[in-house]
Amino acid sequence: MKKTLTVLAIAASLVTVAATAQADNFLVGLLQSAMWQPPKCSAPEVLTQLRDRRGNITFRCQKPASR
Repeated sequence: MKKTLTVLAIAASLVTVAATAQADNFLVGLLQSAMWQPPKCSAPEVLTQLRDRRGNITFRCQKPASR
């Protein structure tokens, strides 16, 4: 009986620590995304939104395409 309770207590503490670590990572990611700023472009270039093969959005300074 003592072994079972000890194993359950250890498992519960590991689950609690893991949940806390995940919440901490979420908050850190949220704060880092809030501090993100788009790149500054010089005069002939404009800020362009691009998607890579995975679908991730990136921003780059590029010269506008002539029409």
